[in-house]
Amino acid sequence: FEEMVMGAGVTAAKLDFNVNMSLAACRDPALDACRAFRTRVYRSQGLPPPPPARREPPFRVSVVGNKRFRTLETLVAKVRKLTGRGGPLESLEINFVAWSPPKKISDSMQTGNFTRHMEIIGATDVHVSGGGTGQMYQTFLPDGA
Repeated sequence: FEEMVMGAGVTAAKLDFNVNMSLAACRDPALDACRAFRTRVYRSQGLPPPPPARREPPFRVSVVGNKRFRTLETLVAKVRKLTGRGGPLESLEINFVAWSPPKKISDSMQTGNFTRHMEIIGATDVHVSGGGTGQMYQTFLPDGA
């Protein structure tokens, strides 16, 4: 891109890429700015744009760890029990991601490679993270995620 447009105002778009508003009127289907931006970033990494999110189980869930999840290892263990065969969340395929972990997290899919980040986000149906920079990948989620 030669220029980038970000909004400012009540939607907090000055702080992040609010997918509803900030990228040159993303609500306007004629402009389709958010999808165009997402497609361009995926292609810049040699990847195709992600297909729409699944509408039938199993749903792919990415839980993004950050400083607000102080006990991510404990959360991982508890969630694994809930998603096991016969568990109340068995229709969910949950992956844990730490984009820049301070120490090794055993179940993390993190590799430090931005292309891999895009592959992970592109294969996500449900994105879970605490507020803050963990939500900055929202722009790159598939349609319907």
